[in-house]
Amino acid sequence: MRYIAALLDFLGRAVPTFELELGLALSSILLLMVGVGIGSRQHKKLVVQLNRELDLKRQLSLQIDDAPLPMLMVDAGGPITAANTQLCELFGYTSAQLVGQPLEKLIPQRFHSQHGALMRGYFAQPHARPMARGRDLFGLHKDGHEISIEIGLSAVPSGRGISVIASITDVREKKRSEQHLARTNALLSSIIRSAPFSIIAVDRDGIITAISPAGERLVGYSAAELVGRCTPVLLHDSAEMASRAQELTTELGETIEPGFEVFVAKAKRGVVEEREWHYIRKDGSRVPVSLTVTALRDQANEIQGFLGVAYDISERKRNDDYMRYLAHHDALTGLPNRSLLNDRLNMALERSQRFGKSVGLMLIDLDKFKQINDSLGHHVGDLLLTAVAERIDKCRRATDTVARLGGDEFVIVLPDIQNTADVELVAKKIIDEIKQPLQIGAQTLHPSLSIGISLYPQHAQDTKTLMETADIAMYAAKAAGRGTVQLYDDSVAERKNDPGAKPR
Repeated sequence: MRYIAALLDFLGRAVPTFELELGLALSSILLLMVGVGIGSRQHKKLVVQLNRELDLKRQLSLQIDDAPLPMLMVDAGGPITAANTQLCELFGYTSAQLVGQPLEKLIPQRFHSQHGALMRGYFAQPHARPMARGRDLFGLHKDGHEISIEIGLSAVPSGRGISVIASITDVREKKRSEQHLARTNALLSSIIRSAPFSIIAVDRDGIITAISPAGERLVGYSAAELVGRCTPVLLHDSAEMASRAQELTTELGETIEPGFEVFVAKAKRGVVEEREWHYIRKDGSRVPVSLTVTALRDQANEIQGFLGVAYDISERKRNDDYMRYLAHHDALTGLPNRSLLNDRLNMALERSQRFGKSVGLMLIDLDKFKQINDSLGHHVGDLLLTAVAERIDKCRRATDTVARLGGDEFVIVLPDIQNTADVELVAKKIIDEIKQPLQIGAQTLHPSLSIGISLYPQHAQDTKTLMETADIAMYAAKAAGRGTVQLYDDSVAERKNDPGAKPR
């Protein structure tokens, strides 16, 4: 019997094709060789055993051939006993060139020693598992180049022992994709680190996953304080979020709650929107920003998170505010100009119509300004106008508006007047203030003003007429000797055409 066992072992290693016909032929030969020593019953038992073993190996071989992945089979002794077409194509061999060869034929030389130990360990405890999990594995192509692979091992019964079926996965494309992704991530990380503006990435739930250094500087928080801990809501004004939630609810036709959703509602719908917000810094201070939020989508177009790009617009806001200021204020004195004066005057008249109080209008002219300008120069004249503007503005009530019309003319709008005495009191205060000596360089000046007053609705029913009647009253004040105040009335209007009414 030991001869029979040895022969069976030889056939299991040396007959890799597992063809049924060859198995039967060999069985017959074997029976002839040992027929003298055994009886007919033993003959039948050996034939069944040998055929069963060969049939099992044949079935495994066919299963490997039909597999969609590269696969091979080895016995405990180590030689390859089957290799399918996919595996042959992957490594560049034919099946005849691999079957019967040691498995090390497909493994780079530097891994031979450790591979032997791994295989021995596996046959000692055979169960399905991936080979060398967490390590890079390489196969050796026929032409000598290495192939990045992953291997899955499965043990199957094979006659008197077990065989191992190895499924091979070519991961070269996966490796290239991983390397490309790593390079892309490194580039994106570099861009985020060097970007001069704030970049904040969040996941689908709004939790911050990354913030650029510029973002840390802008908001005053470190990445460690924000990443994985907070949503961008921490950085925003609650009143602004509530207001925006109402706008979006109306615009989108569905309820948008104040909070993270106000920043991403448009981005979820594929709309990239830039809006002005205020970030609340860690120290509580506010900084205006322009914020753009975009959705981060995967290859299946599913949203994986959001990206908020913001930059500080404080300087732009200051410039805008300054331009608006220039559009409504006199460049020399800083007082409201004619445009802003008209707005304030119309508002005062509307308020008068609603509440029944009067509106006073003072037209103020600087006496003998042309003489000062011509004799002392325009530089002194500008300094004089600036000083006079400051003195007039100091005398007004909190609700009054002082404006410069141009040249040496100023206007004061006095809303909510109870009686004429209220206006005359302010006018007298201005006259007394202006009379104080004024030192400009080496010159000591003693300026004076002439003031004309008109009231709405007593003297005029609209802004144009109110200005005209105040101008007439101012002419009368100059004619009366300068440095005086004149309230409009019918007698003042009759003196308008007097040739000496407005001496300069």
